[in-house]
Amino acid sequence: MASSGYWEERWKERQEPRDGRWAASKAVAQNPLGLGLVLVGAAALAISVFLPFVQPVSASRMVKDNTLIQQAGGWMFVLAALLIATWGYQVGRGSPKKRWVPLMLSAIALALVVIIANDKDARTLYPSGPDGTIDTIQSGVVASLGIAIYVAGAGVAAALIGSLMLLQTAKQRAPDTLVTASGTSATKKCPDCAETILVDAKVCKHCGYRFAPAG
Repeated sequence: MASSGYWEERWKERQEPRDGRWAASKAVAQNPLGLGLVLVGAAALAISVFLPFVQPVSASRMVKDNTLIQQAGGWMFVLAALLIATWGYQVGRGSPKKRWVPLMLSAIALALVVIIANDKDARTLYPSGPDGTIDTIQSGVVASLGIAIYVAGAGVAAALIGSLMLLQTAKQRAPDTLVTASGTSATKKCPDCAETILVDAKVCKHCGYRFAPAG
């Protein structure tokens, strides 16, 4: 009857290939900095829609509906931020097949920021009447950009950098997930049954042959 040491060796040999595959899949560490940049960038992009879009012409005159969320297309910033954060998190947590998605979403968000920042019609301020109605007949003044666009731009830049870092990490990690234990653990052949076992095994898991202690 085989001793308890035989069953312990068999248990270790069964566990070691699994551990080897796990270690191989984690050979390239995940990129917490890249994921952090993506999430922070997405958060900044979402926050920017509630900040002033343009600067008032004078301190005594306020601008009506002066946030990105109140502008045409401002809600798209929120959608872009949610998508960037969602896909960036998935790639950062080990989904290499989706590694291009956060980068493409960040590029789309950048295009939105550029388009809105260069839309002079959206930044043109007109005087308002006594009842608060905007008088577009009179000549308007193109106001300077407010803090919202700068925060959105900084957020998109952070998301782009983080997406590139996640992309690079995912490219390096993808081939490593195919490595098996046979490529990471040395083996030897049992002299009794000629089966292959791990080099550190003291008892053959196939026939129970016990190896002599290395002296």
